[in-house]
Amino acid sequence: TGEEIPISARKVVTFRPGQKLKSRVEGGNSD
Repeated sequence: TGEEIPISARKVVTFRPGQKLKSRVEGGNSD
């Protein structure tokens, strides 16, 4: 279960301080 730890941490770290980045990535993917 060591893979879930880094994956979750990465998502949280990118979702907390990178809220704008996430929106940009989502918009780019939809584009």
